[in-house]
Amino acid sequence: MPQFDPELIRVMRNVLEEVMTRVPLEISNTTAKAYLAECILKTAAQEHTTYNELLAAATDQIQVIVSMFT
Repeated sequence: MPQFDPELIRVMRNVLEEVMTRVPLEISNTTAKAYLAECILKTAAQEHTTYNELLAAATDQIQVIVSMFT
């Protein structure tokens, strides 16, 4: 796993907080948050590190989470 600088870690945390506001409340749990955090980490590891790139990657996974829990 690559090392991320403190600024990128802050960006990733902010993305995770924002994307969790988009997850339906009935499935907004620790498992969903961990899944999205992993998605964000994988995206950053592929050198897509802007806020918008990370947010888009995580947002694209919301439907996957919805299908897992419904």
